[in-house]
Amino acid sequence: MNSPAPETPAEAPASAPTEPDRIVWRRDVQRAFDCCGETIRRYIQTDRLPPLDINITPKRQGWYHSTLAARNLRIP
Repeated sequence: MNSPAPETPAEAPASAPTEPDRIVWRRDVQRAFDCCGETIRRYIQTDRLPPLDINITPKRQGWYHSTLAARNLRIP
């Protein structure tokens, strides 16, 4: 009596390893736009920039790169 061959699981589609989403710090955005912190605050208030993703301290604030890319903002 032959037993049926064990089924092999379907192969998962190959996907590229994902890189962690880098952080774009508020100071980097200020440099890219050549403006001061107050201008960045106004841009956030008027929805020209998305809300901050990261708010560690008042001097360490930023966004995930994907958040800015979703708004078509290209920050080097």
